Amino acid sequence: MKKNLKKLFAIIMTVAVVLSMAMPALAAENNKEKGTRTVAPITDKDAKGTLVINEGTSSGRTYTIYPVYTADIEGEDNTYTWNPVKDWQTKLPPAEELIGYTAEQMKDLAQSLASEDSKPKATKTGVNGTVEDLSLGYYLVVDDDNSETLEKSQPILVAIPQAFNGEWKYEIAITPKSSSTSFNKKIKEGTSLVDTNTKNIGEYVEYRLWADIPTYDKSVYSDETKILKFQITDNLSTQLTWDDNNQLKVYVIDSPATDEAVANASSPIAEGGNYTLTVSAAPTAGGSFTVAFTKEFMKENKGKVVVISFQAQLNNDAVIGETQDGKDNVIDGYEGVLDGNTDTNYNGKGNPNAAKLEYSNSFYGSDDVETIEDDVTTFTFDIDVHKVDKETGINLKDAEFTVYKTLDGAKEGRADDVYKNTLFTDGVLKTDANGIATAPGLNKGTYYLKETKAPAGYKVFDGVIEVTIDATIGDDGTCTYSYTVKMGEDGTSASKLEEVKVEDEEGTTLPGTGGIGTTIFTFGGLALIVL
Repeated sequence: MKKNLKKLFAIIMTVAVVLSMAMPALAAENNKEKGTRTVAPITDKDAKGTLVINEGTSSGRTYTIYPVYTADIEGEDNTYTWNPVKDWQTKLPPAEELIGYTAEQMKDLAQSLASEDSKPKATKTGVNGTVEDLSLGYYLVVDDDNSETLEKSQPILVAIPQAFNGEWKYEIAITPKSSSTSFNKKIKEGTSLVDTNTKNIGEYVEYRLWADIPTYDKSVYSDETKILKFQITDNLSTQLTWDDNNQLKVYVIDSPATDEAVANASSPIAEGGNYTLTVSAAPTAGGSFTVAFTKEFMKENKGKVVVISFQAQLNNDAVIGETQDGKDNVIDGYEGVLDGNTDTNYNGKGNPNAAKLEYSNSFYGSDDVETIEDDVTTFTFDIDVHKVDKETGINLKDAEFTVYKTLDGAKEGRADDVYKNTLFTDGVLKTDANGIATAPGLNKGTYYLKETKAPAGYKVFDGVIEVTIDATIGDDGTCTYSYTVKMGEDGTSASKLEEVKVEDEEGTTLPGTGGIGTTIFTFGGLALIVL
């Protein structure tokens, strides 16, 4: 018996080393006569065990515990005998072989059992922290958490009790290995990263996408048969155009990723062995791209953060305000942000851009893929000018206005200050039969309107019309906007309007100072003096 115990403790010390690697193995001696696994004699027939699941890198996760072997008391010397549970008898190796298993073999066995569709009835479900009053035996601990922000930790085989320093220990602690990952998408606006911004049609929106690179078991990187997926896909709404000016670049920065580090990422990495880029044909309204990272890149940069930057142009089909009749600003196949991401879902509001991260959520790599989504949006606005008869209120057509960026530009009519937009030529607006002219696709801010041509039989409005677009974007993604209007330099301001009403009077506008009319009168007077 002493000889057997000596061999037993030698095995136990080996197991202790394995345990320090977070891969417990069975501490026992083989009983070839019974074909089972036995442990040293005990004195407490009613002993229970405790399992402590340390959080480690798996903070907040929950686990299911399955029985693998039962520790049954047999014989006059009260010996623990390890017997495989009924449902897994054909799944387990012969008992005499298990003693010689390496940590790698135990890991593979745990992974194999965890992947079985048919499992024994669980001992405990949805547990974390300390689990008390466990019957003695051998257990499989499986991550059952469905959080999208952490890959699933590796399954663990753990025996209760185990021997340490010549004594049986009935409270066993394990630390599941996992790696956290997160995904974010923002708009770079100046030096800040934001969820929403405002732009003129024709301008480019600059985006930032970033994700934590998970850490996997070392075997995943070297084994070609093990699948490892880590890729980012971006889908633009049809109001945004992917073209040759997108300037897509990929960077790697240290973790944790601050907004400043993401915004100022430098030294882009080359495609080649780091990633492959698949892009929709350019230019494309509503285009998309996918960046798929290689195993080599993942191994080299595990624990770091990958950043993608690119631009897209707000095109002529841009939705004005939050939504617009006749225009679809919903991105097909995008379901909105998932639990765990607190950002507002902007899909269906403004001019959205959605992206997703797809990654293998198993510590050992697999085609079991988790997805995290995020989205942002860009808003643009318009100014409606309503031309009417001052006395009767009748709508007037064929009045023409020009939109300027500056007050001086409006006063002097400088061509270089004309607000030019791809939706109307040189900033010239012409009223329709309803007296309406629309300047679409404008950023929030102040603009200056000048009537350059009045309808037949009417005077041109004398003065510059100052229009300020005010926009409010709520935390829920809703957007409202209105105008503050000042009619002429000395005119009063009217706030929160839905249109800019311009009233014209009947009559003829006299030529201004320096015009041809002045020249005619001057030469006429000189002629009279000569006579």
